[in-house]
Amino acid sequence: MEGTRRAVVVGLNEYQDSRIPRLKGAVNDAREICARLREHGKFEVADEHLLIDKDATCRNIRKGISDLLWRLDPCNLTLFYFSGHGLQDSSQHGYIAPWDADPEEPFVCGIRMSELRELVLASKNKDSVVILLDCCYSGDATEGKGGAAPEEEAPAVDQWFARLDEESAGKGKVILASSGKDEKSHEVCRGHELGTEDAHDHGAFTFHLIEGLDGKASETDEVTLDGLRRYVDDQLGHDKQHRLTFFGAGLTQADQIILAKAARRSELKELLQRAEADLLKGRPAPVFRAARDLGKAMIGNPKYKGATELQARIDQKLAEYRAPATHWLTDHLLDISTDFPDLSSFLLTSVQRLSLAVIRDAPDRRRTLLMSLCDVALKNIEEEVFLGQLKAVEQAVPGAQQPVLPDKKPA
Repeated sequence: MEGTRRAVVVGLNEYQDSRIPRLKGAVNDAREICARLREHGKFEVADEHLLIDKDATCRNIRKGISDLLWRLDPCNLTLFYFSGHGLQDSSQHGYIAPWDADPEEPFVCGIRMSELRELVLASKNKDSVVILLDCCYSGDATEGKGGAAPEEEAPAVDQWFARLDEESAGKGKVILASSGKDEKSHEVCRGHELGTEDAHDHGAFTFHLIEGLDGKASETDEVTLDGLRRYVDDQLGHDKQHRLTFFGAGLTQADQIILAKAARRSELKELLQRAEADLLKGRPAPVFRAARDLGKAMIGNPKYKGATELQARIDQKLAEYRAPATHWLTDHLLDISTDFPDLSSFLLTSVQRLSLAVIRDAPDRRRTLLMSLCDVALKNIEEEVFLGQLKAVEQAVPGAQQPVLPDKKPA
């Protein structure tokens, strides 16, 4: 992912004109796509190029598109993302709807899809241009004076971008778009399998884009545009409410356009490998570390491949610590209770049900205390076993030289 990479990201839940229905997930779409592009795709997304709700005016969006496509400064990968409403007039011209769009006169403030297409084709000094559009088309929003397309008709996405396929001069200039019939079919409320967030609203198309960028669209550590398109297409399946459109000049290069590193999947894979190695060491400190790392990996990712089986093995090992830790703690409970009454209750309750969940949920300092308690308890047992073996040797061989105790030097 070398070279300059720039993006403009737009998301609108609300519009100035109340006749345009409110969306729930478009702002989430934009913010999370922006985060993935910045963190995992190494894109430059200037503050003025993340346009949310009232900031996403016609002028600001046009300025962002101009910065990306009209300016002549070179850029290796240029990306424009939009999530919000689309408008369609009676002549079946499609528009991106800015915050200040007029549903009765979309031409006044709307950004025509054909205009966007022409800018993509005419852009200079741009190695690759990618446009991602997650637009829904509500019949209520497009009933203007000029007469709108009937609500039951699907937007003519194919004709808006058809010339991209006919254009042979451009290379690596791609538009990937999804058009939902209305805001209800357009949006879903789900949590990301490789994320930590609770269920929240997204456009259906963008939800799968994010899942793909997190690593589900690739078997390697890199997510390509073609891999992302195939993953999203597979997830949307034959959903007639979401028509996936993929047009471009030089589409054969789509498998060479790397959008992001599959960072979340790589991070989770690394956490599991580290936890596996620590578990094999068998001592409390590395096993507690394994439980902590796996606990992090499983927050929001409970079905992540291999995590459930590894959790069972960690819980089994932690269960071996319960009895000796409880025994040691009971022997010293009076002293601990006198000086630390609240702490003694926590320790006793925790060691009796010691598991990954207990370690994951414990504050850092108390997790360290639990680990130290288990370590002391096991060492105490080992010393008792050693002393028992020593006594057996003395009884079997009177006068035999005494072995050296652990951590003690011969006199």
